[in-house]
Amino acid sequence: MSDDTNKARGMQRSEQRMVQRTPSGRLKLQTSENMYALDMSKKPPDMDYNWKAETVNGQENTQNLINYEANGWTPVPASRHPERAGRRAKADDVIRVGGQILMERPKEISEESKDIERHRANQQVQSQVQKIRGAGIGKGIRTHYEPLGTVQED
Repeated sequence: MSDDTNKARGMQRSEQRMVQRTPSGRLKLQTSENMYALDMSKKPPDMDYNWKAETVNGQENTQNLINYEANGWTPVPASRHPERAGRRAKADDVIRVGGQILMERPKEISEESKDIERHRANQQVQSQVQKIRGAGIGKGIRTHYEPLGTVQED
């Protein structure tokens, strides 16, 4: 192979690489610490993002995927974050990382969902408080203690 052919192949491979750089121009390596990081400037302002489990132990998480959709979550298109989807991704593909799929839904649905969860949590706390009061627990503070006895030293 000629040097010109090798150079041409090297240039082609360089163009194919999706090297990411920090704003200062430094190479940004993808690691387990930042594998879920996204360029949030590309997220629509009225949408909420969340990584959802697509697989568990290599098996599709079917019931939870159905629940996600029922709760308004839809996959984020790969075209919005090509740096996360890879160069082989097609525009209508989804973004998958480590068994997780990036999903989105309108912020208003997320806020309503959080309100419902807060209400449920408060109901659970109130239920437990009622049970404790009914059992007579917490009806005063013990102020008198009997000594357990003396400790003998050898």
